[in-house]
Amino acid sequence: MLLLGALGFSCGLPLKLVFATLSLWLVESGVSRAAVGVFALASLPYSFKFLWAPAFDHVKLPVLSQRLGKRRAWMLVTQLALAGAIAGVAMGDPTANPVATGVAAVFIAFFSASQDVVVDGYRVELLAADEQGAGAAVYVFGYRIGMLAAGAGVLHMVGLFDGSAWLQMWHHAAHGTPNYAWTIARDGWSLAYLVMAATMAIGIVATLLAPRPPRELALASAPAPARGERIGFVQAIVDPIRLFVTQHRGWALLVVIALFFKLSDALAGTMTSPFLYDVGFSRAEIADIRDTWGLIATLAGVALGGWVVRAYGVRRAMWISLVVMMASNFVFTAQAIVGHSTGFLVLTIGIENLAGGVGTSAFVAYLSGLCDPDNAATQYAVLSSIPALWRTLLGASSGLIATALGWPMFFAATALAAAPTALVLWWAHRTGVEVAPAEARARDAAAAT
Repeated sequence: MLLLGALGFSCGLPLKLVFATLSLWLVESGVSRAAVGVFALASLPYSFKFLWAPAFDHVKLPVLSQRLGKRRAWMLVTQLALAGAIAGVAMGDPTANPVATGVAAVFIAFFSASQDVVVDGYRVELLAADEQGAGAAVYVFGYRIGMLAAGAGVLHMVGLFDGSAWLQMWHHAAHGTPNYAWTIARDGWSLAYLVMAATMAIGIVATLLAPRPPRELALASAPAPARGERIGFVQAIVDPIRLFVTQHRGWALLVVIALFFKLSDALAGTMTSPFLYDVGFSRAEIADIRDTWGLIATLAGVALGGWVVRAYGVRRAMWISLVVMMASNFVFTAQAIVGHSTGFLVLTIGIENLAGGVGTSAFVAYLSGLCDPDNAATQYAVLSSIPALWRTLLGASSGLIATALGWPMFFAATALAAAPTALVLWWAHRTGVEVAPAEARARDAAAAT
């Protein structure tokens, strides 16, 4: 369980380094708000991970797979690549060469999404059925701590490093080396990102210490399958999608709901860091309130959302979460009007993250209920990746929208982005499309009994 927590930390660490934390670095470096929005496209690999996810199930790496096992070999490769990609962002200059920084951020997202897939597969394969719940909880806890380190941790490090003797010593060492063509760390940001690259060692050590799953050990001693028995792309991805279409009446409406459900959150979330910087909040205030206090509010929201789903069902929980997520964006409009007020920011971040947590619980329950138990992994990966792609593409335009509308009107507009989901939910109910088929199957079984 401790090793799973460390692996969760390793998975959560890169996420903020290509989202909120990177966007604040870009804004402080003088990058335009529109360009910051475009940087959201760096997260596209999270949306396409289902395309290469089957490779981690069926492809063995030479030498490493024999020594570590298939899962751990892939985990080690993705973690080493992540450390290199994070160091690449640290050694870049987002002002002088934003393209290079963007490319390095894309590599972070690609290897981060890949690590998520491999660790999820390892966790499911390693644990017995009665251990899965505890394992998932420990993994999520580690994941959130990793996000906290990459958020509040980095911001506090930047304040510690900037103008300090540490950075001066680093500069002296870099310039004092013969034929050293570039300085590794120009400021506190780049040095903090280098620390994050080194922190990936936590996941690497956990991977090397982790045991091989019993099932993998059993398969290793079994004869290799014939070429004709190997699973193909159609079997791995297309067949589960075809099954989803045939199983659900009104499947197109269900996919549209998934596409738009968290759109308002995505549009607002992309520009939260630039907004807080423009209003005048310091790095320390952003770290303590948005990242630390926000994490507490998110966990509370997830727990509250789980209770709402259990008490009212998935369909009503989605309506409730839509309303609270819309309201939370209007609170950001009020923050834009109030301006720099730490007390009001505590209220704003608390409401926004609480609402986001409720929405996450409802959305996960919605997607899980749509999946066929025998094809849940692939179907869930597809259903969660496609909405992420849509939200990323629209989120990339959020910088242009914020520049055109101004902050108060921008957040009001993002709140109204929840309207399409409400309309489609209403239409699905009106036409008899079952939004929560798993609950419907349970009701039918209870009635038959």
